[in-house]
Amino acid sequence: MKKVLFTLICVMIFAACSSEDEEKYTTIDENSLEFDSNGGSQTISISSNTNWYIDDNPFEWITVSSSKEGSGNAQVTISVATNPDYDKRTGFILITSDGFLEPIQINISQSQKDAILIPEQNSTFGWKGGTKEFTYKSNVNMEIVIPETMNWVHAAKTRTLSNGKITITVDENSSLQRQGTITLKGDNISKDFTITQEGFIPMQSVSFQEGTNLFFDRNANLALHPVFIPANSSDQTLEWTSSDSDIIEVDQNGVLNIKTNGTSIISAYNNRADKTAIAYITAKIKAESIQLYNVWGGNLSASCFEGNWGYSFIPQIVVEPANAYIKDLVLTSENENLVSIAGSTVICNSQGRTGQTRITANLPYSGISSSFDINVQCCYLKAGLGTIEQNENKFLINFAGQIYSNNRNEKFKIEGISITDENNQLITTTNSFDSNNTDRVRWQSNQINLRDYGIYVIDNVFYETLSKWNAIVTYRYNDSENIISESVKIDATTSY
Repeated sequence: MKKVLFTLICVMIFAACSSEDEEKYTTIDENSLEFDSNGGSQTISISSNTNWYIDDNPFEWITVSSSKEGSGNAQVTISVATNPDYDKRTGFILITSDGFLEPIQINISQSQKDAILIPEQNSTFGWKGGTKEFTYKSNVNMEIVIPETMNWVHAAKTRTLSNGKITITVDENSSLQRQGTITLKGDNISKDFTITQEGFIPMQSVSFQEGTNLFFDRNANLALHPVFIPANSSDQTLEWTSSDSDIIEVDQNGVLNIKTNGTSIISAYNNRADKTAIAYITAKIKAESIQLYNVWGGNLSASCFEGNWGYSFIPQIVVEPANAYIKDLVLTSENENLVSIAGSTVICNSQGRTGQTRITANLPYSGISSSFDINVQCCYLKAGLGTIEQNENKFLINFAGQIYSNNRNEKFKIEGISITDENNQLITTTNSFDSNNTDRVRWQSNQINLRDYGIYVIDNVFYETLSKWNAIVTYRYNDSENIISESVKIDATTSY
C-alpha cells in the first residue's frame, strides 16, 4: 500500500513539473477582416494556453462584442459600425498575452459609402444650346440615363476611380422653353440632374435707332444701332451690307466708313426672321482745313510764288479730312488783268504787266478758304555762285546765273549784269553772257577777291554777306526796243 501511494505521488509531481515547463502560445484563425459600408459582425477563434487580452480603444467604430479577456481557447465577435464617409477606412485591434508573447494585430478594413457627388444639380442653357462640362465624384460604376423624351440632350462622361467630368450638349431650341431630368445611376445609388433650356422668342421687326434718312457732314461717331421688336428677340444676328461700298462701307458691327461723298443704302438683314432694317445715308463731309501746293509739292501759302508771262498751273488741293466735299471749290484772283482763272487753272497773263496779286481758294459749303501770293514777271531770274579759287594770298570768286521762261516761244537778250552790295554799291559787272536770243540765257560776272571785303574762308560770314548782294539784270524781251532792268538776290548756296 505504501508503495502504491508513493508511485501516485511521483506521477502527480511529474505531471505538475511538465505543465510548468510547457511553452506559452496564443494564435488566431484570421489576421484580417473586411466589412462593407453597412458594417456588421464577424467571429474569430483564439487558441491559447495562457491569459489573453483584447484592446480596441484606438478606433471607436470597431468594438468587441464578447469578452475582451480570457484564457485558453475562445470565440471572439468583432463588430464594425456603418461607414458614413465616402472613403474607405482601416483600423486594427491588438491581442496581448501573458508570458511575454508578441502582440497579435488583427487588421480591419471597411469599404466606403457608395456615392455620386456633383456640385450642381441643375443647369440652364440658352435657346442656341451648346456644350457645358460638369465635374463629379463617384466611387461606384456609373452611367448616364437620358429619357427618350429628351432627345435634345446628349451626354458623355470621362472618369478615373474617384472623379471625372460630364459633358452635356443641348441642341438649338426653336420653340418654347423646355426642361427635363437626366439620371446619374450607380449600382445602388442615383443622382438626378435637371436641364432647362430657354425658349426661342421670334423677331417681329428691326429698324435703326437713328432713323431711315440720315445726313452726315463729319466723320465722328458713324455707326447705326439696331432696334429689335421685341427687345428680347432671341436671334439678333444681322448681316450688314452697303449698296455702294465705294461711297460708304459698313462692317458687321454697323460701323460706317465714309470713303467719299454721295448716297448709299445701308441694310441690316436677319435671315431667320427675314426682316431688314434700311437707312438711306447721304455723306457730305465738311473740310476742316485746306492747303494749296504747287506741282513740285511746295506749299504755296508759305512764300510768294513766282510766275512768268504765259505760265499756267493747277494748284494741288489738300483738305482735312481727306474725304471732305470739295466739288464747290472756287478760285479767285484779286487782279484778273495780271493773273486770270480758268476753271481750276491759274494763268499768268501775257499782257506786258508785272506785279503781285493774291489767289484765293474758297470752299463755300465748308466755310473755309486758303490764299497764296503770286509774283508775275516776264521771266525767271536766278543768281548764285560761279567758280571759286583759294590760295595763300587770294580768295577769288565770280557770280553766275540765268534768265529763262517756261514758254519756249519767248526770247531774252541780256544787255548787262551788275553785282551790287546791300547798299547798292557796285561790286563787279559781267564779263560774259550768252548772246543768243533764246528762252534761256546764262551769264557770268568778273572775278573779285573776297579778301577785299573781309571774307577769307567759306563760313557763316561768307554766306551772310553774299546773301545780301544783288544781281541787276538788264535785258530785252522778244526783240522789244524796251530795256527791262530787274534785281535778284544772290543765292550763296547754289552754283550755276
